[in-house]
Amino acid sequence: WEVSSGGGAPSTLEEWMRVLATLIQGGAFATWRAQVTFAVVKLVFALSAAPFFCFTLGPVGKVFAHADPTAYTPSGRLAQTDTSGLSAYLAFWKEDVLESERFRQELDTTFTPAEMQKVHSAVESGERCLEDAWQRPGTVKRT
Repeated sequence: WEVSSGGGAPSTLEEWMRVLATLIQGGAFATWRAQVTFAVVKLVFALSAAPFFCFTLGPVGKVFAHADPTAYTPSGRLAQTDTSGLSAYLAFWKEDVLESERFRQELDTTFTPAEMQKVHSAVESGERCLEDAWQRPGTVKRT
């Protein structure tokens, strides 16, 4: 990094170009001073994480950081994850069966339009039931 101005800051464009070339080529990072500086910085960073080591231990980490899995309802309300209830069943029918191109041909050949309309209306009825249940919090756990 020593430049022609006696080791001070670069003052001319030529000196700046020499400093930039050294940085770009990576030679500045190969010196012992840079390596010692990097080692000290890595050590300080590692020591700053030491107070949080207790959270990596099984039971201790669970006490401080465990939370029950949660989910959001379509209306944005936070609720417990429902993997076996009506909302999960309706989501399966709506997203995975009725809106999927994968089953479109099979549904069209197997069911008449009137039967498909019944399925769609049943899904809509179930969604209305869920919306009504969320308006009455006492019924939510049973839905």
